[in-house]
Amino acid sequence: EEKPLKIANQRPLPQEIKSEVILATGGARGVTARCIVQLARQSPEKTFILIGRTPHPKHANSSDLNIAKAVDSERELRSQLAKNSIDLDFQLLKKRAKLAWAQMEVADTITTVTKIGARCVYLSMDLNDLDDISFKDQLSLLLDKESMVAEEITTVIHAAGVIDDQRIHDKTLARFHQVIKPKVD
Repeated sequence: EEKPLKIANQRPLPQEIKSEVILATGGARGVTARCIVQLARQSPEKTFILIGRTPHPKHANSSDLNIAKAVDSERELRSQLAKNSIDLDFQLLKKRAKLAWAQMEVADTITTVTKIGARCVYLSMDLNDLDDISFKDQLSLLLDKESMVAEEITTVIHAAGVIDDQRIHDKTLARFHQVIKPKVD
């Protein structure tokens, strides 16, 4: 059983803010998603804006997404997709399975947070691709589609990252930059 998160130094919201809006980069999958779900359980009146690179699940291949929901691992998903797709090469199959698995994870997080009673909005955005437009401008454009404004955000959890497991002394400078860019750029 998961234990509730303990939040240190939690201050009451100013009166002009109706409810807390939490923006979480990298918040729809993995360990950050589990933290978001715990936060929603503790305070279901909150709104969560989750940002990630994964394309929104509403744009997923529904067949692949349904298979992903029915299996226990990305490897098993790859196997099922291979059975259903005769002329797919391995690299394309691997990429397709990875995408479907990621979209299924995002959909599960949105569903879980929403079932708890919190509002949950997922925005697909790669923080590494914001060279021509500022983060605030891009966020404002995406939030406009959800009838929200960036000024409503009361908390930011910056957990975006690139997973490239390797000991740091074995990494090339290019791979190090790729991993660190979402955190510091």
